[in-house]
This record gives sequence, structure tokens and C-alpha cells, in this order.
Amino acid sequence: MNTPFLRSSGLSIRGTAFADVEIAPGSGLTMLVTGRESQSSSFSLVLSGRMRATTGSIELHGAPTKASGLAKHIALAGVTEIDSLERLVSVRTVVREHLAWSSPWYLMVPRDIDDAGRWVDVEKQLGLNLNPQTLIGELSVLERFKLRIALALLSRPDAQLLVVDDPDQVRSMEVRTDIVRALKDLSRELPVVIVSTNPDSDGLADIAHTVTGARN
Repeated sequence: MNTPFLRSSGLSIRGTAFADVEIAPGSGLTMLVTGRESQSSSFSLVLSGRMRATTGSIELHGAPTKASGLAKHIALAGVTEIDSLERLVSVRTVVREHLAWSSPWYLMVPRDIDDAGRWVDVEKQLGLNLNPQTLIGELSVLERFKLRIALALLSRPDAQLLVVDDPDQVRSMEVRTDIVRALKDLSRELPVVIVSTNPDSDGLADIAHTVTGARN
């Protein structure tokens, strides 16, 4: 029997209990449904190691793992407090910043991001074709959200899992569906977990699970 890549047990976050979750290697696209936006973001932060749960534990490859250990292996996108983008900076600026943060100190980041292999690969994976000179505020809602996902992948070049929080924040079911479709495509190469306040109404997820429990 294969050991799950990630397993949560008995998680409770600020008075809200969550159902246990198992994410297997090569599991494709998993959608975890929560009751409210605040619960969605908190659960995403805990699963990805950016925040500690009040109670419970998370295992990585079958071993109990601290938040710092999770964060090394899991990319996170969609949590506004972490990855919101300044509207008056260019695509080139934010991409080069993330490439610089995640690269060894001795590697130079190309001035032209189209010469950066990692960026070209991520852009292709997500179906993006952005002009590096475009300001963030000039991008469409879909492009901005995909860019946040792309930057999360750049920040964790060796990620074994991607967690995407609250695609419902785009306030358009059509755009949300486009985001989920892009993540479905990506999940063929990298397991993806979407934490959402709405169910998988389009039937795109390989696994869909409601995780919000009763309040303690």
C-alpha cells in the first residue's frame, strides 16, 4: 500500500474542526470544501505549513512533520495576505523578484524573463502568455490569479504539492471554472489541492471532499 504524500489527523483551527484528509502521490486534482472563506484560508495555511493548527497533526510521507517541514515541499497560492500583488508594478518585476528569492545566490536572473527557463515552463503549464512590461493592474482577473499560482510555483521549484486557496474570490463562476480547468491540466504533472467554499460543480476534480466539521 502506498503511503500518502500528506495526511492530516484531528485538525482544529480556532474552534473549527476539520475532517481528516489524505493526499496520495499522483492524486491529480483534489477539491476540499469548507464552509466559509476564513475557514478556507486557515485550512490552506495549515496544510501548506504556513500556520499551525490549534490541535491535530499532519504527516508528510508517513512521518509527523512540523509546519516548517511542510512549507519546504508545498507551494501555496491564493491567500491574499501572502501573495497579493501591487497593481502598479510590472509582470517582469514580480517574476524576477520570485526567481531571485528562490535561486542560489550565485545564479544571475535574466533581465528578460522570457530567457528564464523556469518562468517559461510555468507560464506554459498554466496557459499564460503575459507581456513582461504589462502592469499587474492591467491584467484580467483570470491572468492575475494564474500569475499568483505561477509565482507560488517559482517560489517552490521542487514542490511536491500545490495548494490553491479560495478560487471563489474571483467573484465570477466562469473565471473560477477557467482557473479550475487550468489546475486540472497542471495536476497531471503535480498534485493540486484546491480549498474552496463552493463545491466542484463542474465535476473537474478527481477527488472532492467536504472538510469543515462542527464547531467545538
